Amino acid sequence: MKLDSPNTDPCTKWCKTKQHMKSDGFSEAITILSSEQARSGKQLYRPEDFRIEVVHRFLKQDSYLSYSQKEFVPKILLGLKAEDGAKYILEYFFKSPYQEAIMEFAAKVDRADKHQRLFQ
Repeated sequence: MKLDSPNTDPCTKWCKTKQHMKSDGFSEAITILSSEQARSGKQLYRPEDFRIEVVHRFLKQDSYLSYSQKEFVPKILLGLKAEDGAKYILEYFFKSPYQEAIMEFAAKVDRADKHQRLFQ
């Protein structure tokens, strides 16, 4: 990419969106352990403990460079809110072999949410 290109940073939209979500109180400190469980610090959560508050979808050109795929891949940022009021950012990269548990966890959160915003 040329330095004088209007899009000199392919992560700009992605990074700005994450920063905006953080300013709205979302944290990145969540780990998906399996399709049935997530952890933040010592707190354990089940999919039904969350609801999806925010969904941001990024196309290939606005997204993540997958070194295994050798291309930019679409990506999703989810803003999850737990029953205890904690708010987390959950990232999902399409085509990543390590993301199945994250996608299954997100799908279960979505099924538990009566509004079903992502997996309709």
